[in-house]
Amino acid sequence: MDFSAEEKRQHARHHESICAWLSFCDDHALYGTITVDVGVGGARFNTQRCVKTGDHVLLNMQVEPKSVECKGRVCWTNCTEDGLNAFGVKFYDLRDDEREHLRKYFKQESHSSVAAAIAGVPV
Repeated sequence: MDFSAEEKRQHARHHESICAWLSFCDDHALYGTITVDVGVGGARFNTQRCVKTGDHVLLNMQVEPKSVECKGRVCWTNCTEDGLNAFGVKFYDLRDDEREHLRKYFKQESHSSVAAAIAGVPV
């Protein structure tokens, strides 16, 4: 993937490690992973599973104090140096209350990080 390409995302991404369960439509198994980055419009993941652009996936992310569940579509894939498959998912059918929950979570996390940095506390 060309990371120098023009940014096409509509929503900012946050470098947050959020536990997620993914179920791909072509095999229905559950895969546990962590987000590499995430926003209200999508997320990036790494997995050992072979993933193809256009794959459809059901996501369940554990964004405390509740989970966020939605459907998504793989928009890009890339093999990492350590042999994992990196891929980006665009969210579909995210409910308004879940979208708002994500917005509040990211706002709270960014304020926590800034406050900790000012206080000299490692994040």
